[in-house]
Amino acid sequence: MNKSYVKSLLINALGAVLLGLGCLLYLSADIGSDAMTTFSQGLSIITSLSFSICYYGLNVIMMIIAIIMDKKQIGWGTIIFPAVAAITIQLGSAYIPLTTGWLRYPIFFLGLILISFAVALASKAVCGKNPNDAMNFAIMEKVKK
Repeated sequence: MNKSYVKSLLINALGAVLLGLGCLLYLSADIGSDAMTTFSQGLSIITSLSFSICYYGLNVIMMIIAIIMDKKQIGWGTIIFPAVAAITIQLGSAYIPLTTGWLRYPIFFLGLILISFAVALASKAVCGKNPNDAMNFAIMEKVKK
């Protein structure tokens, strides 16, 4: 691996850490979240598995779909991103309590900002798309509309 690819992987991993923290803040605020967090939270409630395991599992499923549909969307970053995000969620969940009252709104907004930066960083990394984006782009390539 060359130096620029390693730098891209580090940027991707930083994006995953920010995304994991953003998910935790969404869960802490308990007033809504993005689709992936909501779906993972629902899976966690139904299966009694931890949120981080459900989040990671959902990403693995999307990665498999992307591999089947269009392998060029996949790279080391595709594998690293969900693992780092899930580890961040698992480790951080012990430190970020459920928020109540008016504090829920700034906590939610901070989560929104972190996830926005996470997506921007991950999209700049040229080491493979995150599994959600990889699957979506693979579908777009197949449909071509």
